[in-house]
Amino acid sequence: MNVILDTNILTRDPYLKNTDMQKLISLAKKKIIDLYIPEVVFNEFKSQRIQEYNKTFSEYEKKLDTLKNKTILSTERKILNDSIQKFNESKDLLFNSLDNRLDNFTKTTNLQIIKNDINDLNKMWDMYFTGELPFKNIKSREDIPDCFIYLAILNINDPHVICNDNTLKSALDNKNINTYTTIDDFLTKCSTYIQNAINVRNQTELNEIQFFLCNNTNNLETIMKSLLEHELENAQIYDNSIPDDNHEGTIEGIPSIDNIKIDVSSYENNGDDFFSFNFSCSFTNYVEYYIFKADFWTFDEKEIEGISIQDWNDHYFLAEEEMDICCNGTISIQIKRTDEMFNKDEYIIEPEDISFDNIELSLNK
Repeated sequence: MNVILDTNILTRDPYLKNTDMQKLISLAKKKIIDLYIPEVVFNEFKSQRIQEYNKTFSEYEKKLDTLKNKTILSTERKILNDSIQKFNESKDLLFNSLDNRLDNFTKTTNLQIIKNDINDLNKMWDMYFTGELPFKNIKSREDIPDCFIYLAILNINDPHVICNDNTLKSALDNKNINTYTTIDDFLTKCSTYIQNAINVRNQTELNEIQFFLCNNTNNLETIMKSLLEHELENAQIYDNSIPDDNHEGTIEGIPSIDNIKIDVSSYENNGDDFFSFNFSCSFTNYVEYYIFKADFWTFDEKEIEGISIQDWNDHYFLAEEEMDICCNGTISIQIKRTDEMFNKDEYIIEPEDISFDNIELSLNK
């Protein structure tokens, strides 16, 4: 949808920060709409701000000069001169800020400036001498800018124009062009289209994320390695073959894992930009457990081989044994989506975006 803004819409919100303007900017960033401004409108808006700043500065400067020209102490005069110097420096900063604000608006919204060509100039003169709308009268010079705006709009396919200028609006209405008096008016009347477009965009991006994740499992497995190793540090493991009273052992230290496998077919979108896969891995590590001394001495030589023991108390040994361990669980990944990320080939996954759930440990027998 091609949306065009007229000068009066920008003038109402010169700092481009009101709620409705922010909604419009968000739609442009998400590519739900294509935002246009005629070059005449852009230049007119900028010149209005410059005139406003110059007027304010001029009034302030006159007051300072009046004060300086009065009979005052030299120390006061120095203070005023310093103030005037800082004042002039702040003036430059303010003009630079205006340029930066407009540049940022242009870049973040992918704003397109509509320029008039020589054909528009010829048409303008024809309309000027006939008094055709948006001219209010024949040879009405004050309406020349609106005529260039009008002709620029006609160069855009199926435009939706947000404009509160009655004469320009009437000219556009005569051409059956969709017009809206405010941004809110546009958002309300086009709400169904906007919501449908947002839904399509969202699903498209979700499909892109799924494609990205499912085709980058090798990279994901590499990122997982260190995180999972620390997740399993001193983790508890339960298995009936562990000769502890509760069949419980503790993984000693941080294990070394090298063969993580993600099950692509288990991909799930869990909502709120969280996505998950099931994974599995296996590794060999020492496991500590407590064994009743009497039970230990019933083991045959083969069973005792590989078990290191030390006294824990009168009844139990603290045992350490190297075991082959299987690990199954779910990896959850959060993709921090932004408007700028849409249609990107890659999404950046940081370690803090990854968490593990439903981890189950067992012995590989």
